[in-house]
Amino acid sequence: MHRISGLQLVVVAALFFFSFFAVPGTVSASIKVAIIPYINSSAEERSVVGETINKKLDDYFQKNARYSIVPPELVNLVLARHGYDAAQMILPEKEFMMTLANDLDADAVLALDFTRIQAYRRYTIITSTTIGSVSVYAKALSVYDSHFVSLRVEKQARLTTYSIGPGFREKEAIAASIEQAMDELFRRLPF
Repeated sequence: MHRISGLQLVVVAALFFFSFFAVPGTVSASIKVAIIPYINSSAEERSVVGETINKKLDDYFQKNARYSIVPPELVNLVLARHGYDAAQMILPEKEFMMTLANDLDADAVLALDFTRIQAYRRYTIITSTTIGSVSVYAKALSVYDSHFVSLRVEKQARLTTYSIGPGFREKEAIAASIEQAMDELFRRLPF
């Protein structure tokens, strides 16, 4: 009778365990995302708004190997062909997003509307607090499983200084609140 040694058993168990992982050298396909140009329906027009939103989208989607982005020019061309007008400040519905995904051969579609962006200050005897507040309404579609979500994220950033002086600028509070809201939004996407 042939006996199996402990070492042989460990080797067989390790081979079995690692067989469930991807083979080195194989590349998993990235998720191709079409991002509809964001809507800013708030009254806030400071340049920090667009700069922060674009930077967060770039950092999350373009610098992440998990995603590839459909070129914005192509997205805009297909949107125009279907008669979508962002000037109306209305996010598209699921059916429209599915049509857009099919036309662009995208795996996912994202649309954002920044409905409230504001900053204000509060003063006490020893502190100066600048508060940025953001509300983002988003619609996201994962084509693979037709998972569609419509969600709202609201965040507030409080930047406090304990010295006498001007404290934080309002644009810093706006940028911080946009970043926090978009981080929360990215965690809740279906793709």
